[in-house]
Amino acid sequence: MKQATGSKRKSTKKPEFNCFQVSTAAHQLYKNKEYKAAAKLFLSHKKDLEKLGNKEEGAAYAYWLLGISLYMCEKYAQCELYLLKAARIYKHLKKADYMNCMWWRGFSQQQRKQYRQAATSFNSACQWSLENDSKNTDWPNRALSQIGFCLWQVKDFDAALEAFEKSLGMSSKASLTNVSSLLDKLLQLYQNDSNNARYAERLRKLAEQASKAVSRKISHPAKLKTEMRPVQDRRFGHVISDPYRWLEDIDSTEVQKWMELQSANASMYLESIPGRSEMLVRIHKLFAIEPPKTMYKSGPFYFTTNKSLSRLYRSDNPGKFPKLVLSVDELPENCTIHHTKISRNGQLVAYWVMTKGSDWQSIYVKNMSTGKRVAGVLKNLRAADMIWGKDDRGFYYSAFSRDSSYSQIKYHKLGTAQSRDKVIYTLDQPDVYASISMTADGKYLMVHTYGTKRDRHSMFLLNIKSARHHRTDVLEEQSSGFYFIGQREGVMYYMTDKNAPMFRIVSVSIKEIEEKRNTNRRAIFREVLPEKQGSLRRSFVWGDFLVCLYTTKNGEVIERWNIKTKKHLEPIQVPIGTSITNTTYMDFPIVRCVVEGYTSPTMVYELDFKAGKFVAKVNSKSDIDISQFVSEKLYARSSDGSKVPFFVRYKKGLKLDGNNPTILTGYGGFFRDVSPSFDYYDLLWMDLGGICVEPILRGDNGLGADWRKAGMRENKQRTFDDFIAVAQTLIRKKYTKPSRLGIYGYSNGGLLAGAVLTQRPELFGAVEIGCGLLDMLRFHKFGTEKHYVSEYGSATSKKYFPILRDYSPLHNVEKREYPPVLLNTGSHDDRVCPAHSYKFAATLQQNQTGDAPILLNIEMNAGHGFSSKSNMGVNRLAFFGYALGLIPKQFLKPKQKTRR
Repeated sequence: MKQATGSKRKSTKKPEFNCFQVSTAAHQLYKNKEYKAAAKLFLSHKKDLEKLGNKEEGAAYAYWLLGISLYMCEKYAQCELYLLKAARIYKHLKKADYMNCMWWRGFSQQQRKQYRQAATSFNSACQWSLENDSKNTDWPNRALSQIGFCLWQVKDFDAALEAFEKSLGMSSKASLTNVSSLLDKLLQLYQNDSNNARYAERLRKLAEQASKAVSRKISHPAKLKTEMRPVQDRRFGHVISDPYRWLEDIDSTEVQKWMELQSANASMYLESIPGRSEMLVRIHKLFAIEPPKTMYKSGPFYFTTNKSLSRLYRSDNPGKFPKLVLSVDELPENCTIHHTKISRNGQLVAYWVMTKGSDWQSIYVKNMSTGKRVAGVLKNLRAADMIWGKDDRGFYYSAFSRDSSYSQIKYHKLGTAQSRDKVIYTLDQPDVYASISMTADGKYLMVHTYGTKRDRHSMFLLNIKSARHHRTDVLEEQSSGFYFIGQREGVMYYMTDKNAPMFRIVSVSIKEIEEKRNTNRRAIFREVLPEKQGSLRRSFVWGDFLVCLYTTKNGEVIERWNIKTKKHLEPIQVPIGTSITNTTYMDFPIVRCVVEGYTSPTMVYELDFKAGKFVAKVNSKSDIDISQFVSEKLYARSSDGSKVPFFVRYKKGLKLDGNNPTILTGYGGFFRDVSPSFDYYDLLWMDLGGICVEPILRGDNGLGADWRKAGMRENKQRTFDDFIAVAQTLIRKKYTKPSRLGIYGYSNGGLLAGAVLTQRPELFGAVEIGCGLLDMLRFHKFGTEKHYVSEYGSATSKKYFPILRDYSPLHNVEKREYPPVLLNTGSHDDRVCPAHSYKFAATLQQNQTGDAPILLNIEMNAGHGFSSKSNMGVNRLAFFGYALGLIPKQFLKPKQKTRR
């Protein structure tokens, strides 16, 4: 058929192959961790690459990149072919890239357990380096350590030890990273695969020498300096210098480059700590044991979830194997599930999604029966609370939005866009949080507010059945807290510290609220349960029963009352040394209780609060014998004479000689509940011979409202004094000494650690500060931190400015010797701005006169709560372990000789 006149013939000619363009595109895919796509791109041009011949450097680079892309896809046999092709070209061209090809080839063979062949590949890289680049000792050093490892796997012990000795002999000129890697291999083999006494002792001695080599290199860390730019503020007659204010522009290019330098420096130090890899192996082993899952009932279904909320399962029978209905794997990278709420019929789940750890979240809804997501996503919400409507066709929610500091209560109809959500009520004051619940008849939303600029609580009802949603005030604004715990037959029940520092239970009738709506009088809160001697930690109402959990001198006790008959039932003692950390509802009258202690792994108990039975259902397992640890409660005397309780945990047989590596952690604010809880990192620390300590400081919950308020605002220094008193008591009682005492604090606890570091630096051997508030004269200017004014006061106030200035860590750094300091923060933390850590790190680095490192570790794409993939926990143990003398000493002990 003839082509029509004027039409253009489509070209069938294949575009000419451009190796550079293809390699550039593949490299970008590799950088983005799209390894499969990178390999696929190269393989689609396989014939074109072959035409380039065996002397073309471009072909060599393409083969190498294809090989490592296949390696990352775990296609080890296939990747070797292309790595070998690349190696032959580079060797012919006498390019150092030959070593890199043989290095990757050796690892691919190692993955296939072809250890002898892998050793040959590593040796080829080593020999090339020795013959062609004699000044570079890094390549031979790391190649020899890898050769030794591979030869050990095939039980050629003498040859393996010879390779290790040669590698160690080059350590003085090798990099810290390579010498640390050699030590890691020696420790791994010594700890896990050295049954032969003759070789085990040689391994141990080599590891000792390698450890000393690492210590020599790590003992003089890089001293980073940050540019100072003069900035001064005048406040109430005082001049405040702020030379690192430019670091507050956290998204600027220059700050990003500064962050990369700081983080790279911290990573090199932390990853090179002698014994860190062995500690990481042990941590992974402990965390491989899945803790008991939490189970609860909603509608006709039973749900279970793991501790991180990354998986949600559903079943129609508590004994039946559940079906996975929601998984974090459904979400994009850097996203986590922060919270879930099941609909009344058990068919739908609303779930909060955090991106890069930000507190600005999105709410999605999924139909668990169909597996499909419901249309309509709620985005850019903060402090979001929600309650499903009675018909499950939508839900009410309260939240802040990015464009307003006034919290709003809205109704979202399922399947509709967020822009169509109906505004039910807008709070009349800025920066006030609102939590919502619903009366049993579905007529009212119960709104409980908490002001962040002032420590004020209020409560009102919104009639959602009326078109205008009339507001009825129930509780006028006041400083006492009222916490909703349940409802029964038109009566709402609350925990309150009003006229009761240890808390009591009160109630108010909805009918009485309605009757007094049109008068100037408010309904009366009536006392249901008076304040007792023990501290009331939590309570709930279910059916005719009121259940309360008290902390007493003898541990936690569950108290029960039948509201209808007003009968006090027999108390139930929670196992001594443990605490109930969570409760969930099953079939009435059964609740599940998660119970754990400082030396007791997580257990799930079932409580029949009608019959009074408290029975263990699921126990945790551990590779470490828990019975060898003990916990004791001691007291310190603070500067004003107050007794400060603290808990000490350690392995039996501890010697009180003042030489025990100890980690003291604290918080001291925001009503944090301090109660016994289990932690695998603490367990490993104690197993290695360390001590863990946690106090109940003023500012914490646990000893009543008066104790908590004694650590707020103008009383904040008391929190720091309490912590210092605990440290001094530990030293006086010979548990430890300053050079063996490490302290750690996170968030508000980071303020605590920073404050005591600047006030008493000689008292501590190492300090870690996580996401801390450190610039107390400007914290209120950083995003949502203005909400913390009720806790600390504000530097804009003449009253609070001198108080904050006197303890603000940033403003109390002096030119002197400081112990090793590790600061951790998240690059996307919008709860405590990372600029706090940036400015404090720069200031400490500028003023440090000693050799101890000041490290700033920045977790990229993370917020206030670090991701589950973070190495923060093992970094903490390694940092403290090395600084306080626990590792690698504990891993280098001579092995016990076994009798035959």
